[in-house]
Amino acid sequence: MKRTESPCAYCTRVQNPAGCENKLCKDWRIWFLHRWAEIYRFGQKYGKKG
Repeated sequence: MKRTESPCAYCTRVQNPAGCENKLCKDWRIWFLHRWAEIYRFGQKYGKKG
């Protein structure tokens, strides 16, 4: 699994992982927070300045 790929892509807990909307899932929340932080840092570093 790539770091940027959601753990939902390989989830076996639900019948239809692509349609799952359980945002309380521990694996998803950890992935989401790390991914959001990476995107935020990229924006801070390379984003438009003032």
